[in-house]
Amino acid sequence: MLFSSDGIKWAYQFQFEHEQQKFVKPTVKHSAHVMIWASMSRKGAGSVHFVDGTMESGQYIRILADHLKSDGQRLCGNNWIFQSDNDPKHTSKATKRWIKENKIKTIKWPSNSPDLNPIEHLFHCLKDALRLRKITTIPDLKTAILEEWQKVGQEYCEALVDSMPRRIDELKKAKGGHTSY
Repeated sequence: MLFSSDGIKWAYQFQFEHEQQKFVKPTVKHSAHVMIWASMSRKGAGSVHFVDGTMESGQYIRILADHLKSDGQRLCGNNWIFQSDNDPKHTSKATKRWIKENKIKTIKWPSNSPDLNPIEHLFHCLKDALRLRKITTIPDLKTAILEEWQKVGQEYCEALVDSMPRRIDELKKAKGGHTSY
């Protein structure tokens, strides 16, 4: 079965298959995509949450309410700081209000900065691992994401966080331009 951009599903069957649905498996014609929210710290990878549809600030706040504090506590105890970028849903009045009401410590993020958030580098490695797998459906993709996320070790997260001062130094030397990272 193939999915087309107009929502029509096409199925191809050989004559002998007409009653054997086990031979028909839905597949995605182009690469499958899902959006996730995830967390990490120097002590390891946190939880993964799959985002349904387009994320807006209300959904983002619900995800933070469900995952942020518990992940922060589990990974870092009582001493943790939340880092996000300047995406509009992250900086909306409602999101800022929720963060303030919940006494979440944050890092101020420059408005025009390169992405120095360590989790972005972790996401890049996750994507590389997923490209090596034969994934044909969204459920398969979600399963693969969870499997690969479970493989993320504390040592790798430590290395990412510990590399940040070097990344910042290199960025300064490049005067905000491209770096080897």
